[in-house]
Amino acid sequence: MLCLIGNMCLAQTAEHKTYDYVTIVATGANPEMCNVSINGEKYEAFYLPKTNDWYNYNEVIKIVKKYEKEGYEVFTSNMFTNEVTPQIYFLLRKEHKE
Repeated sequence: MLCLIGNMCLAQTAEHKTYDYVTIVATGANPEMCNVSINGEKYEAFYLPKTNDWYNYNEVIKIVKKYEKEGYEVFTSNMFTNEVTPQIYFLLRKEHKE
């Protein structure tokens, strides 16, 4: 047992959780495609309907929700740019089942 300042104790367990991951990336302020990597084993590309709205990520969010329905949870997300092209990504995970 590991005890920290403030009388907080954490019990060590022999069981270590492992996870399955999904990475979802969309490139551009008006993305035409969404790239999905599934647990380092599978890749999918989703072609998105064209829209005239800048930063409309509704279709990307629908893809995130698709994986949430499969039991994945958003672990982290971010939007970044290389000074020209914005990219938004989501990292999802669920506990690995043997």
